[in-house]
Amino acid sequence: MSSQENQLTEFLNSDSLNDDFFSDIVANKLNIPRNDFKVKLVFITPATGKNDNYASLVLRSKIRIQYLQIDKTELIDVIIKASQTNYDEISEFTVFEREKFMYENPIKTFEALWLEKAGEEIYFGPKTYKFTKSPYEIIVMDDLMAEKYEMLDRKEGLSLEQSKIFLKKLAKFHAAGAVCFQKVRINYPIRINSNFFIQKDGTLDDCLDRNCLSAPKPDINNPFTAVFIRIFEEYMKVLRTYGDCDFYADKISKWDKFFVATCYYYESKPMKCGLQVLNHGDVWTNNIMFRFDPLEVLLIDYQLCFWGSPTYDIWLFLILSVQDEIKAEKFDELIEFYYHELCESLKKLDYDHHIPSLDEFNEDIMDKAHIGTSFVPMLFFAKYSSTVDWDMEILIRETDETVLSKIYGAIFNDPVFIKATKSWLPFLEQRGFLDSLILK
Repeated sequence: MSSQENQLTEFLNSDSLNDDFFSDIVANKLNIPRNDFKVKLVFITPATGKNDNYASLVLRSKIRIQYLQIDKTELIDVIIKASQTNYDEISEFTVFEREKFMYENPIKTFEALWLEKAGEEIYFGPKTYKFTKSPYEIIVMDDLMAEKYEMLDRKEGLSLEQSKIFLKKLAKFHAAGAVCFQKVRINYPIRINSNFFIQKDGTLDDCLDRNCLSAPKPDINNPFTAVFIRIFEEYMKVLRTYGDCDFYADKISKWDKFFVATCYYYESKPMKCGLQVLNHGDVWTNNIMFRFDPLEVLLIDYQLCFWGSPTYDIWLFLILSVQDEIKAEKFDELIEFYYHELCESLKKLDYDHHIPSLDEFNEDIMDKAHIGTSFVPMLFFAKYSSTVDWDMEILIRETDETVLSKIYGAIFNDPVFIKATKSWLPFLEQRGFLDSLILK
């Protein structure tokens, strides 16, 4: 049994999922008193497949209720996302506090801003109904699949059209963040019908004003640093066995592996021209939900949001989410499409600071090339298709070299991963991006 299966069994057998828990959810979702109904039956099933989720338990719950004043039953669909607070390697990153804060404040603020400034009814994520801190960190939200949303195949990636649909929504999210950031920084808070995410002293909330990981400064003994270095070393071993990648292996062997493992700690800085947005921080296929009739796209998993340049999100999206045949061939087209959508969105929201030129934006793409480049070994997060089970807890805590060798062998010899890495490396070399991580 995997560590995540053990966590699931422990969670389902805990006292956390009691009648009060589910009654609160129903009352909040339907906005009715608890004495107007009773919970009749609860169905709970895993909401993700094997190797699809890495830090949390995500469960799909159907709650059947009986109204007490009328002869009527109703089925309520929600997602229960839970992480154990005793998982120290995860809890130090304050992902629960940040995601809870995002759903309670910035997302609502951004949606209200678009309605007030542009007259557009825009949604960026699901509605939430309950948060608990102990003994489990839990967020309960709408089950988007019950509303005809779907998560597309992470191994295949998004088409050009799907990529543009998402980038248009991401540009709107980034633009709203840029406007809010500047309004607070110049001590001129915008007036909208929502809770604005500033503290009493007028500063932005501390849980966002950091970096994408919000953890202590990394060192070689940090568990996550150690596991990312190990991933890099295992990738280097296998890359030379592919038969046609020795040139890339020679160049990658010169990378500063400590920087590769920790560069995400240092990305909380704006573009040189001053543009600062709220990055989602974890933009990839499994955090994007599409509905095609009517057309809509939403983001989930707001655990790693931070203030910084928008090109951080763009790099992660391109490397992890776009089809292999498209991301290199249409790289410039996708960059330019996003750029124009961002500019249009900033203008609609009355952004009154400098809007970067396309040249300035492309310069920042180059400055952040190490993000897209260092994620080559990490492509397995999106492309993994082997039957060998793994999760981040196993990679961090497992000490049996036989077990780890089996997992890493399955990861880097996965044919879907090999195809993806071989399609990306030539492009990175052609653009000079592979040099961005070479130890000077």
